[in-house]
Amino acid sequence: MPKANSQMDKPLFLSNKNQAPKSAGFIDIFESSLKELFKIRHPKFKNNTARLEDFLEKFKKIKGVYIYFPWSNNVVYTLPENFFLEIKTARNKNLITKEEQKKYYNAKIGIVGLSIGSNILWPLLISGGGKFLRIGDPDTIELVNLNRLCYPISDIGENKTAAALKKAYELNPFIKIEPWVNGLELNNIKKFISGPPKLDVLIDELDDLEIKIQLRICASKYKIPVLMATNLGEKIMIDIERFDIEPKRAIFHGLLNEFGIEEFKNLTPHSLKWIKATRKIIDKNLFSHNLKLSLGEVGKTLGGVPQLGITSLVSSSVVALAVSKIVSGKKIESGRYIIDLNIWKI
Repeated sequence: MPKANSQMDKPLFLSNKNQAPKSAGFIDIFESSLKELFKIRHPKFKNNTARLEDFLEKFKKIKGVYIYFPWSNNVVYTLPENFFLEIKTARNKNLITKEEQKKYYNAKIGIVGLSIGSNILWPLLISGGGKFLRIGDPDTIELVNLNRLCYPISDIGENKTAAALKKAYELNPFIKIEPWVNGLELNNIKKFISGPPKLDVLIDELDDLEIKIQLRICASKYKIPVLMATNLGEKIMIDIERFDIEPKRAIFHGLLNEFGIEEFKNLTPHSLKWIKATRKIIDKNLFSHNLKLSLGEVGKTLGGVPQLGITSLVSSSVVALAVSKIVSGKKIESGRYIIDLNIWKI
């Protein structure tokens, strides 16, 4: 039975640690973070104790932030958001410039489908992206998911959106997350995309073909780029559709051009038309050798389509990198990108 979700968890910002429950743990990272800030700003003097003491003295007036995480019952005392982000992204420089980092951090990113989608969240947040996130998936975490999802077994039975939200806030408590625990339906696609606030980037990791199609039609209307990662055994496929600069671009790279828009409405899953459209989008010739062999065993000796966490994590990182470049104004072209991870051809 799924765990009850009385109200969506989020960190609470307190005036002092005494506002938290008496049973709460206390984690003080304020001074250690200030020392890191000194080393970042003054790399030539990072081992100079006298200069460090002067630096700490100047920062004595800074008011720290007490953040209470109700799900772990811990209070963390840390630096304010601007200093927190400066330290967190310091090692990104100059692979990501200061101006690019600002654009990346302020990007409004939507993710639907939180299997691969949740894995995309982690590199996004670790690399300092996505101050506003709109995420949705109605499913719950199961043990069989944990070969590719980064959750502890204590999260089994948790709604995927709720679990992702908590982990995301622990990576950066200053972000804002709009959770859609009931997922996405045909009647709320426009709201998910246009908000407010309107998304800057949409990441689609859904299984529902009709919603995937309607998502792209709506994204093209609002000029929002759509990214999708698909795992094909030991291969990964990254689809990028730059509707922001090509609003009239055919969805799915024109692979469904023989279908009329009306044919996508009320599309019955696994019907002949659904199967034909799916095969147009994903060419089985792109599958890795082992996946081709395995698919014939689904329903016989295999309970589902094989998927690797290794492949999922790589594809998720590629999507996060593409997002960082798109929102910072880099010329990332629309297209389908295939990456074969089986470099040994075994």
